[in-house]
Amino acid sequence: PLRATFIISYIVITAGLNAVGVHNISEASSRAAKISLLNLVPLFVCSHEGGPHYFGISLDIYRILHRIISTVAFLEAFTHVVLQGVIYIIQSQQVDLRDTATVCGVTSIALLILIFVLSAFKSHLYELFAKVHALCALALLIVIWKHVDGRSPMAIRYLYGSALVYGVTVFFQLVRILYRNFTLSQRGECIIKSRGRSAIIHVTPARPWKVRAGQRINICVPGASLLSIFQMHPFVIAWWDDDDQGRQSLSLLVQPRSGLTRKFNELHMIGKYFTVIDGPYGPDKSGGLVRDLGDYGHVFMVATGIGIAAQIPYIKELLEGHRHGLVRTQKITLIWQSDMNQDYDGAQDWIQKLVTQDSGYKLHVFLFDTSRSASPKDPRFHGEHKLIKAWGGEASWEQKLLEEMDNQVGTMLI
Repeated sequence: PLRATFIISYIVITAGLNAVGVHNISEASSRAAKISLLNLVPLFVCSHEGGPHYFGISLDIYRILHRIISTVAFLEAFTHVVLQGVIYIIQSQQVDLRDTATVCGVTSIALLILIFVLSAFKSHLYELFAKVHALCALALLIVIWKHVDGRSPMAIRYLYGSALVYGVTVFFQLVRILYRNFTLSQRGECIIKSRGRSAIIHVTPARPWKVRAGQRINICVPGASLLSIFQMHPFVIAWWDDDDQGRQSLSLLVQPRSGLTRKFNELHMIGKYFTVIDGPYGPDKSGGLVRDLGDYGHVFMVATGIGIAAQIPYIKELLEGHRHGLVRTQKITLIWQSDMNQDYDGAQDWIQKLVTQDSGYKLHVFLFDTSRSASPKDPRFHGEHKLIKAWGGEASWEQKLLEEMDNQVGTMLI
């Protein structure tokens, strides 16, 4: 309700600003342009990872805000262009494509359209999208600057604000990266191991920190390929421990697809690589999930495929908290549906460790292997104390939930 109220209020106020004090088409066009520029300023605040971290909000909320504000900025800019076109028609003016301001105005709206179109390919071409998105944003600042130069001192101030905000946030992010990755005696490294159709990246940071469930990092491995120095990819920290030398080791579960993630799988067992870490970011603070997870008597978790990497850290943290008497959770149920030939090799060691460490028998794991059909011999028992049960076929999510609710222990979190 609070989120919806904010969004509706934002849209209503913006619509009102377009109308208050406007007496003709020319003023309406100018107002739309200024509102568009005003909305551009917060869009240059931090990256999509840095913003939630610095402002103490969840990544989802930050992305929603970024999407809404950018949409309003685009619609206001488009309104400005349409109204200017109407003015040209009414006044019987010709569009002078030799005029720098006109060309830059058309270019700016084209860049905004390009940014929105590229967003559709974000999940498939993440690295390319991130770089092109940033370049388009900087190009947009420049062409708008040329478009309004000498026309509107207020618009110039908005652009100064955008450039200043962007410069300051980039500076602090660079300082954070340098601090995290370089000491007088150590530097970040990683080892890549292929596990079935997935890969595990073991990262040893130069400066360790207390890892929390839900944290994620961006990593850059300059030696992976010729252009990898310009690529930084986000991963959830699936596991953390100390290595043989007593240094902190972070494990990232990777499903190779294209680009950098596919290159990681090709680097299997070649050696150690210098690694740059940006982070940690998270855990997300929305709803106090991380703080309150241990207050529930019964935690019910589900995962499909490589999504298990996001659940394992919370189970690990709950079990560690239980050993130290910090949580109230008495039962943890994990239901994982996956093609075990594809994903299980990458996570089976961690699940086995969790079950082994579970001296209080709090954790119950139910696996559904989609690579085989259901069998009369199901379930098959695995792991310490045979607390891992495996079935063939797909999970009946509703049935498993009802079964857990019938055996609920205290307040249940799903």
